[in-house]
Amino acid sequence: NILALAGRDIPFPVPLYTRQSKHMKNELIRKLSEKKAIIGVIGLGYVGIPLSISFSKVGYKVRLFPK
Repeated sequence: NILALAGRDIPFPVPLYTRQSKHMKNELIRKLSEKKAIIGVIGLGYVGIPLSISFSKVGYKVRLFPK
Protein backbone atom coordinates (compact mmCIF):
# COMPACT_ATOMS: atom_id res chain seq x y z
CA ASN A 1 0.00 0.00 0.00
CA ILE A 2 1.19 3.50 -0.85
CA LEU A 3 -0.05 6.73 0.68
CA ALA A 4 0.24 9.85 -1.48
CA LEU A 5 1.04 12.82 0.70
CA ALA A 6 2.11 16.25 -0.56
CA GLY A 7 3.01 14.81 -3.93
CA ARG A 8 5.25 12.08 -2.48
CA ASP A 9 4.58 8.37 -2.25
CA ILE A 10 4.98 7.12 1.29
CA PRO A 11 4.84 3.43 2.23
CA PHE A 12 1.83 2.71 4.41
CA PRO A 13 1.63 2.14 7.32
CA VAL A 14 4.08 4.88 8.25
CA PRO A 15 6.17 3.87 11.28
CA LEU A 16 4.96 5.91 14.23
CA TYR A 17 7.91 5.26 16.53
CA THR A 18 11.40 5.75 15.17
CA ARG A 19 14.82 6.20 16.71
CA GLN A 20 14.58 9.95 16.06
CA SER A 21 11.18 10.23 17.77
CA LYS A 22 12.57 8.35 20.79
CA HIS A 23 15.46 10.84 20.95
CA MET A 24 13.05 13.79 20.65
CA LYS A 25 10.85 12.38 23.43
CA ASN A 26 13.84 11.90 25.74
CA GLU A 27 15.11 15.40 24.94
CA LEU A 28 11.70 16.90 25.75
CA ILE A 29 11.48 15.00 29.04
CA ARG A 30 14.98 16.19 29.98
CA LYS A 31 14.20 19.82 29.15
CA LEU A 32 10.92 19.70 31.08
CA SER A 33 12.53 18.17 34.15
CA GLU A 34 15.36 20.74 34.12
CA LYS A 35 12.92 23.62 33.48
CA LYS A 36 14.82 24.50 30.28
CA ALA A 37 11.85 23.94 27.98
CA ILE A 38 10.09 26.99 26.57
CA ILE A 39 6.32 26.59 26.74
CA GLY A 40 4.24 28.14 23.96
CA VAL A 41 0.61 29.02 24.64
CA ILE A 42 -1.69 29.86 21.75
CA GLY A 43 -4.63 32.08 22.66
CA LEU A 44 -4.79 34.53 25.53
CA GLY A 45 -8.34 33.86 26.68
CA TYR A 46 -9.68 32.50 29.93
CA VAL A 47 -7.56 29.34 29.58
CA GLY A 48 -4.36 30.70 28.00
CA ILE A 49 -3.54 33.44 30.50
CA PRO A 50 -3.98 31.35 33.70
CA LEU A 51 -2.11 28.46 32.07
CA SER A 52 0.76 30.78 31.12
CA ILE A 53 0.90 32.19 34.64
CA SER A 54 0.97 28.70 36.14
CA PHE A 55 3.88 27.58 33.95
CA SER A 56 5.72 30.82 34.68
CA LYS A 57 5.30 30.49 38.45
CA VAL A 58 6.96 27.07 38.50
CA GLY A 59 9.96 28.31 36.54
CA TYR A 60 9.34 27.78 32.82
CA LYS A 61 9.90 30.42 30.16
CA VAL A 62 6.58 31.05 28.44
CA ARG A 63 5.89 32.49 24.99
CA LEU A 64 2.39 33.79 24.29
CA PHE A 65 0.78 33.76 20.87
CA PRO A 66 -2.48 35.69 20.50
CA LYS A 67 -4.99 33.82 18.40
